[in-house]
Amino acid sequence: MSLYTPGLKAGGTVAQTLTVHMEHPGDVVVGFHPADGMRQWDGAEPGIDITSATSTPKAKCDHSIGINGGLSCTLPAGDSTITYTLKAPSSAFAWRIVAYAGYVIDFDGHVETGDGRTESGFTVDSPHPVPDHHLLFARDAGGTLHEYWGIGSTSEPYETPQPVGRGWQAYTALAALSPVNTQQAGGGVVARDRDGVLWHYRTRAGHYADNIYDPFYSRTKVGGGWNIYNQLTGVQDVTGDGRPDLIARDRNADLWLYAGTDNATDPLAARFKIGYGWNAYTTLLGAGDVTGDRKADLVARDGSGVLWLYRGTGNAATPFATRTRIGGGWNTYTAMAAPGDLNDDYKADLVARDGSGVLWLYRGSGNAAAPYSPRTRIGGGWNAYNHLL
Repeated sequence: MSLYTPGLKAGGTVAQTLTVHMEHPGDVVVGFHPADGMRQWDGAEPGIDITSATSTPKAKCDHSIGINGGLSCTLPAGDSTITYTLKAPSSAFAWRIVAYAGYVIDFDGHVETGDGRTESGFTVDSPHPVPDHHLLFARDAGGTLHEYWGIGSTSEPYETPQPVGRGWQAYTALAALSPVNTQQAGGGVVARDRDGVLWHYRTRAGHYADNIYDPFYSRTKVGGGWNIYNQLTGVQDVTGDGRPDLIARDRNADLWLYAGTDNATDPLAARFKIGYGWNAYTTLLGAGDVTGDRKADLVARDGSGVLWLYRGTGNAATPFATRTRIGGGWNTYTAMAAPGDLNDDYKADLVARDGSGVLWLYRGSGNAAAPYSPRTRIGGGWNAYNHLL
């Protein structure tokens, strides 16, 4: 078997071929999956159609609507060539894809299969990079941490959640240093216990340890004395060095920055003060880049429910510019989180839970003057959780 898979241009079509020699009649299948290093396909992704499939000599070929279903052909003994045409929308992302071929042969009722007998990679030529899909973590009253898998849809941004750990009620503060994507990349999660010890959980690519689903490696101790803070917030990279950072507000309302190090055993550098008088705020969120300038921003909700934007400067010494008002009425929400881009538009979004347990999505606009679009409803029942991150 041999595959020939030239690249596919967004908005165009391409013909690919499989040549095969069959000692006996049987079925040949061609399937597709994302290449190594790419995230999995969610929903209707990647949106590429198989528009036709033919064989020489002529044989019966079936193809599904969409690349996800692949195609199959029932071939006679001898040499055959299967030609299939792929079509990509102009909005297609720049996927790297692997085509693979296998066979199924029936020897008088005894079926022989050979999946993945041969494979060949190709690329979708597109100006649109593949957007990350992100996870949202939610802790319930019993201390179980649940993971919501983002799929890039505005109307239904998350799959059904699954539990990923117990015992998280031991922590009095939790913060994701940066959004965690579905490939488990990100700065990980920090958790402060009742004794004031801060722990760091690095994310685990592949999710599995000893055949148990787990998004985190074993925790690492950062240090003690963290109960002097009443707010811990992951702010992504506000220092401009490409590493996710943490801010902490103490009881004197001073704000401190802990720069990330990317060191697994010592993930945070020594603190330095970046402000004072921050006791006006009930919530601080590392919002990501909501202004479109490629710098991580901060949003803060004050006691009267007004939301404020602090634009990131990229300067470690003064990481935030003077605040600007986003809008009022945000005291209707009992929990808020900034889990990354949820609708594949490359802009950071925000989710907020109201008093009745409904979760709302505020899509990032990329406009500093009005950084969020009007809200859309995600779903109810979110009052089962006491923390979102």
